[in-house]
Amino acid sequence: MKKRILIYAQQAGTAAILTPIIKCLKSCDYIVDIYAAHPAIHVLRKRFNNVQKWYSFPEYKYHILLAGYGDSNHPVNQKIFKNARRSRIRSIVLLDNWKGIDRFFDRNGDVTDNLPDLIAVMDDKTKDYLTQKGISEDRLVITGHPLIEYFASKRFTNKERIQVRKELKIPLNKKIIFIASEIIHYHSFYDACDTSIVKCCSLVDMNVKGIRLWKYLMEKYNTEDSVFIMRPHPNEKFKNLKKLHVVDWYKMDEITLLKSVDIMLGLTSMFVLLSVSAGVPTFNVEPLLNGWAPHNSFLRPELWKYLASHGFLGNWRNVQASIPLHNGATANVVKLIEENL
Repeated sequence: MKKRILIYAQQAGTAAILTPIIKCLKSCDYIVDIYAAHPAIHVLRKRFNNVQKWYSFPEYKYHILLAGYGDSNHPVNQKIFKNARRSRIRSIVLLDNWKGIDRFFDRNGDVTDNLPDLIAVMDDKTKDYLTQKGISEDRLVITGHPLIEYFASKRFTNKERIQVRKELKIPLNKKIIFIASEIIHYHSFYDACDTSIVKCCSLVDMNVKGIRLWKYLMEKYNTEDSVFIMRPHPNEKFKNLKKLHVVDWYKMDEITLLKSVDIMLGLTSMFVLLSVSAGVPTFNVEPLLNGWAPHNSFLRPELWKYLASHGFLGNWRNVQASIPLHNGATANVVKLIEENL
């Protein structure tokens, strides 16, 4: 009998990192049932047929559950792994980002009781942090990051560049400067943006020597030959800016956009890591910002230092951008699944 695998994603990052895994599992002839919630469902439905909306735990007999660890306030995420245990289904979480790692802990710092059986993490640094915080080492498996592995294998052709430029309606002779959008938070991980005393803002609204980052970048990079583009996150309340070409989040994914980009500017967005991995010239804006600290991006200081100092977040201070090594990550995750079927 063919093994049946249940896939669940709620966040966009989860949908992205699960994509190469799902493709590999399907090619291995497993039965793969894909369920999702917003916004992940929009990503997965563009890539796979029969992606179903999650209403309740499916009644099929599954051999394993593979999921991301989404927003802890989302009703499904609060109990999905408890429900899997009740149904005697072994569960694996594939961690897609170094940000938001506090989701494994409650407000008091205690480990949540809604943990999966296994957590696939990207590297030693992430594993060390989670074990120091109290997650049992035998739950953690270092696999690498399948999406970074995928992007690092890509080198874009001029034909692809031309095609995306046509879709964006941007002339071929223009230099595209991409700003990796992200929300800057002024509250704890456990609170909502609209309850904070100081309102959260877009990265481009951050202060740089008394002016907005957007104005600073315009003064530094704007020429007749350049075009600024941005793809705001669906959760980001963003007002269009003059001379900024805004791409709808639902219209174009990361790899398609990166085919057209000449320069990437960003902070801690996964887009920045993927840009570095794909070989796009990438520059980190952290040295420009007044009043930013890693917690404003839900990133632990030690993980920020690790990523930035290795060049994984682009050229930063005296550090040159460097492609993270995640070779074999997809195969490692598939192997982990097969070992637990």
